Amino acid sequence: MLKKTLWILSSMALLLSMQVWAGESEFSPTTANYVEMDNPQVKTIPDPGIDDTDSTIFFEDFESGQGEWTFVDVTAAGNQWHTDDYNGYNSTNSWWCADEAIMGYDNHWLQYLVSPSLNLSSASNPVLTFKMFYAIEDPSSATTPYDGWDGANVWASVNGGSSWMVLTPTFPAYTCQSLYSFGDEWGMGPDIPGWAGMSGGWVDVEFDISAAAGQSDFMFRIAFCSDPAECTVSNPSIFGYFVDEVSVDDGATNIMYNDADGTATPSEFTFDQGGTSGDFWTLTTQSSHSPSHSMLCDHAGHYMLSDALVSPWLDIPADVNVKFQFWLWCNMPDFDGDGDNILEDYYHVEVSTDDAVWTELFYDYGDVTRPGGAAVGWDHYEPGDPFNGNVQMSLSQYGGEQIKIRFRVITDANDDGGIGDGLYIDDFEVLVTGLDNDASAQNLIVPMPTSAYFNTIGCSVELHNMGNLELTSVPAFWRINLGTANPLIPWASIPVLSFVTKEWDWTVPIPGSYYYDSYTAFGSDENLMNDTTTAGVVDVTAEDVLELGYDGRQYSYEPSVYLFNYETGEGTYIRYTPEDDGIDFDLDGQELKCLFGDAGTIRIHIYEPLTATTHGPEVDSWEANVTQINPTWQTFDISGVDFLQDTRTDFWVWYEVLNDLGTPHLLGWDQISQQAEGHFFDDFGTGMSASNFDFYARAV
Repeated sequence: MLKKTLWILSSMALLLSMQVWAGESEFSPTTANYVEMDNPQVKTIPDPGIDDTDSTIFFEDFESGQGEWTFVDVTAAGNQWHTDDYNGYNSTNSWWCADEAIMGYDNHWLQYLVSPSLNLSSASNPVLTFKMFYAIEDPSSATTPYDGWDGANVWASVNGGSSWMVLTPTFPAYTCQSLYSFGDEWGMGPDIPGWAGMSGGWVDVEFDISAAAGQSDFMFRIAFCSDPAECTVSNPSIFGYFVDEVSVDDGATNIMYNDADGTATPSEFTFDQGGTSGDFWTLTTQSSHSPSHSMLCDHAGHYMLSDALVSPWLDIPADVNVKFQFWLWCNMPDFDGDGDNILEDYYHVEVSTDDAVWTELFYDYGDVTRPGGAAVGWDHYEPGDPFNGNVQMSLSQYGGEQIKIRFRVITDANDDGGIGDGLYIDDFEVLVTGLDNDASAQNLIVPMPTSAYFNTIGCSVELHNMGNLELTSVPAFWRINLGTANPLIPWASIPVLSFVTKEWDWTVPIPGSYYYDSYTAFGSDENLMNDTTTAGVVDVTAEDVLELGYDGRQYSYEPSVYLFNYETGEGTYIRYTPEDDGIDFDLDGQELKCLFGDAGTIRIHIYEPLTATTHGPEVDSWEANVTQINPTWQTFDISGVDFLQDTRTDFWVWYEVLNDLGTPHLLGWDQISQQAEGHFFDDFGTGMSASNFDFYARAV
């Protein structure tokens, strides 16, 4: 019980020692959407980290050098066009642009199947025909100026390949008119058309090339191109591009023919691809997590990279829970000057059992606005981290095998003006979470409004099984001010790597501030450091006061808070929904309240409701001075806004920033709480969209 006793003592110290901010901080303009800073209201909560009962089976901090880690320029993989009877036309061989090891295509490809030089000097009406079959990334989510991602098309040259132009088919028409892969990833610009999506089987293709009649050095090339994100590895249903029965004819005269089965007149196809990028991984002391060395892929001034840092062989034990973790700092921003704010540089984390076929575990954008970005600093990527999409980073499925892990940097055709210093990796660890019994309490929710008007408030908590064995009869409790434990019965049974949600009604006490937490107390629990979760300090208002809000109250218990950097005309939107929050009577708006990091002037807008994601017409707006900073809430009077009186209708509030310094900076948290879904929206210069952040902004 020693660990739990220490935790309770530190939590009590946390509750009893909240302090005011000692002074204002100064903030410089930054390209990051948010900046992390210490929260002096609360003392640091001990980091649960990895429990002593866990066992590290591999650790690398690069302090002794590169060791057995290798660097690979993946763009040097070579030609991927080949003949194959997989999906072959008429069950014979066809040309397939694919890596057979993954039964499809990878990210960051530019592959050409190139015809021999053809003499069309005597031709009058030449036609190019072939059969094709394709399953390529769905283009539907592409954003302006692009209407597709990966794709295929055909190019022509009349000077023996010195210059090329895209050919327009007679049929079928290109399904996309501006492919991101050609245009941005490989730097050809927008308006490069091609086929994308699914062909639904083999189809006939025809091109009228009569404009090349009379030319003596005509060539064509069939192209396939992919971007840095989705491919066969992450989506096996998109297996690439096939062609067959390629023919150039002038009436009854055949000029060129290739059937992928050995017939090739006047000669065989050749191959070409986008240029190799070079290898830019290096051991560095430029920055590290601990203490002085890390691995860096320096992307500044380099473009069209596909560079991998590959681990040595790792022996994964069988029949235990094996995971990995690492520290990362990623600074690969989009500073190409195109103004599209598309985050074009990526990094991927991949695994292989044969050093040939690589399976993607997860990938992320590489800009400074993301966790691990330059404005945030070093970030710990660990199992279940929200920054990696909650990927558990489990390697247990490879138990009894040898594997390699690789970190791959993929960048577009823009050199980013030499800004940004790339991807750093440090303190890579593979560990056996050798815990048979590990119960964890997570995501305690005490929803607002918490007013003495209500007799009870519906609360919930998730009880997780983090161990190797099913847990039965797991005791769990909730409490106020670390006092009397209230049991959540019946005791829960939780399958391996699963969770159950327990719900209860809290009888609301008299108005005041209460520290609210919940915990598990499983007798055989081998890791007591993750047993407790907190809702922080819950403020119960008087019965005639209702405070609407959707944040997770992290400012009352987390050691960090975040400043959100907007520029002129940008800002935070909040959608308030009184009836959905359990209010069945009309209210009179009194004030808005927010936590700010500094002083300044902000414009407040009030809107009518329209949809769940779009506000209606504006009903009022005004400029307001922010003079109170964290931990004091700044309030704004709304008693004179007629629309907010004697009503319980939904409404929207927008806090518009009026200068490019971002002042006053609204405070919040770097991930969204469960109760915040559908309530917080932001505009960082690309228009209003659902936010990934909690904002400390409420309505009374």
